[in-house]
Amino acid sequence: MANICANKFYIFAESKETLEEIESRLKTLFKEHLDGEITYVFSNCIEGYFDSRWNFPMDLFEDFFKGIDDDTIYMRCLSEEYGMDLVSMNIYDEGWREPQY
Repeated sequence: MANICANKFYIFAESKETLEEIESRLKTLFKEHLDGEITYVFSNCIEGYFDSRWNFPMDLFEDFFKGIDDDTIYMRCLSEEYGMDLVSMNIYDEGWREPQY
């Protein structure tokens, strides 16, 4: 059995259309791959959480923002998996930064 990693995210974009596209992609991702939920949507941000195995699922998010032409997209995700003493912050800002542990 895999240890469950809790992931809390915040996504910002200036464009309402961009956020609508991101929200749609998140709903598909949660339906097909992850157990998650969007908990807050405002005019320029989305917040929510999802569970994953062991750590932040970079393989699922690596190409998540591809095809969206908006350089104002910012995402941060705090990932916590206490069974392996993992706490990390993953940040997207015109590309994924190295995770901070």
